[in-house]
Amino acid sequence: MHGRVRARADRESERSRTRDPARDGCGQARRARADRCRIAAEIKGDAPVNVQIKILVLGIAAAFAFPAVAAEGNAQAGKQLYEVKGCYSCHGYVGQGGREGPRLTPVLPVEAFVAQLRSPRTIMPPYMESMVSDREAADMVAFLGSLPKPPDHKTIELLK
Repeated sequence: MHGRVRARADRESERSRTRDPARDGCGQARRARADRCRIAAEIKGDAPVNVQIKILVLGIAAAFAFPAVAAEGNAQAGKQLYEVKGCYSCHGYVGQGGREGPRLTPVLPVEAFVAQLRSPRTIMPPYMESMVSDREAADMVAFLGSLPKPPDHKTIELLK
């Protein structure tokens, strides 16, 4: 009796509702998984030498893409720009960092600061030269450089 009930299409047990149909290991899903594994293996397969060469080439390209910026800036103008452009909302009023933005002191060299502004490595929005000029970026670096350095962690009583 049980065999006959099982044989009828309208009496078959249903699949588990929590199971994802794309994970059933058949057809397109299996092929997609194989492609993902192959792509991941290719990404991980870069030899350290290849990675170093890529970094070197990108560094040289960045040097030509971002011309040298004058290292001298106006700290007072930089403070005003820092507030007007809204940098404080993520990085804090004195560059101490916050939930979204990292600490900005000690400050980066001007060229590195401009490179980070133009092509951020994090969730920060990019600031193209039409939004923040290289001169304005140098002013912000001067402002951040004028801020006091954070205390050494060894001098903080609570951290001892």
